[in-house]
Amino acid sequence: MNTAATASPIPPSASLAEITSNDTLLFTCGACHILAREINKLTGWPIHCFLDGPDSPAPSHHAFVIPRRGWRLDVDGFSHAAEHNAKWGGCAASPGRRVRNKRFSYGKIIAAWGGSANWFDETSNEIIHRAQEIAPALVDLAVKTAETDSGGSLKVCKVPGRSCRDRVSRSS
Repeated sequence: MNTAATASPIPPSASLAEITSNDTLLFTCGACHILAREINKLTGWPIHCFLDGPDSPAPSHHAFVIPRRGWRLDVDGFSHAAEHNAKWGGCAASPGRRVRNKRFSYGKIIAAWGGSANWFDETSNEIIHRAQEIAPALVDLAVKTAETDSGGSLKVCKVPGRSCRDRVSRSS
């Protein structure tokens, strides 16, 4: 029996707070929208995806959340928009071209990307569970980074669209 074909994408020894190379591979090669949804559920931060063109009605690639204008959060951590766009923008990230992204609901992402396009089972409890494990660590990382690197605050909304509360105070 070939165990490589049936091996779990989630390492059993990974701690709740430790993001492994397997996590990076999983959540950058097809399951990014699942992680973005789990972060969104915790914080209310909107899920965005890159677009193929300025008039594209559907998400093209890579789901991430925007905790605050100018910042992005995904499995690779909390980063400046320009850095994130250069990494994920594809051909649109060429010098002089503006990288476009748009807010999408999880349902619209699934409609555009779901089914046979994914190399994994979209409903895999293991993948969803791992996203639920690492999402709080990524939120904490974003909050700490915002406080130390940008001196700003991040608002966390338990229910998207409702009033939010500060997770990080502005530096005095």
